[in-house]
Amino acid sequence: MPSRAEVCPLPSGFEQHTTVQSTQRRRSVLDRFSTYLEAVAQSLPHQHRKLVRGDLYLTLLDWYTEGVPAKDAALRLKRALDGS
Repeated sequence: MPSRAEVCPLPSGFEQHTTVQSTQRRRSVLDRFSTYLEAVAQSLPHQHRKLVRGDLYLTLLDWYTEGVPAKDAALRLKRALDGS
């Protein structure tokens, strides 16, 4: 019985090409997320902006993937920080 590689060989350079595409896709998502983080930070009081890249990073990543607009994310954070 022939091996899977003999039956269905991958084109030359296939793995390298898909790795490059995956890296480019990941970079694009990270660039958009960085823009989102900056938009949230700009909507917060100066003293709270450092939280965006620190303790709240994973919360913001979750909101970003859920499609929460940056201004809404900032409003949620403001309310939480103000104790509302």
